[in-house]
Order: sequence, then structure tokens, then C-alpha cells
Amino acid sequence: MAPYIQKEVAHLRDDATSGSTVTLVLGVADGAMADVKEQVHEAGATSIEELPFNSLQATLPETSVDRVCDIPGIESVELDSGMEVLAGN
Repeated sequence: MAPYIQKEVAHLRDDATSGSTVTLVLGVADGAMADVKEQVHEAGATSIEELPFNSLQATLPETSVDRVCDIPGIESVELDSGMEVLAGN
């Protein structure tokens, strides 16, 4: 299980709504990106985007959240709150 699971995500694990989707930001361990992406896709993700800082944004059915939280190589699971990547100087 991921070492850090946001409180709101933990609630989804226990009370997922069938037919609803959720977008998560997943922190991924160094060297685990390819395996994690494949397993998140297998868990039912309809969209997976690689983000900076070893993280992924994934949209998936709420009923798949529990499975995603248990994928080896995922270090954190949070709801996507609209993180914006800013350009550097």
C-alpha cells in the first residue's frame, strides 16, 4: 500500500460510487514509472499523464481507487486539485 494516502482518497476506497470517475495524482518511486503506468492502465485508467517530480495524473473509475492504492511503486495518492506547472525563468 502507498505510504501516503490523502484522507479524501481513503474515503473513496471505502465508499466508491459505481459509474463515477476520479482524477488522482500519484507519486511514483524512482525507477518504477513504467511498471506503475502499466498497472494503473490495467486498473482501468482512461487517461494517464506523466507529470514532473516522478508523478502521474490518472483518471479512473472510483471503484478502482482501492486497487491503485495497492500498486507497488506508488508512494502517494492524492486527489487532483488542479495543480498548475509554471514555466521556469
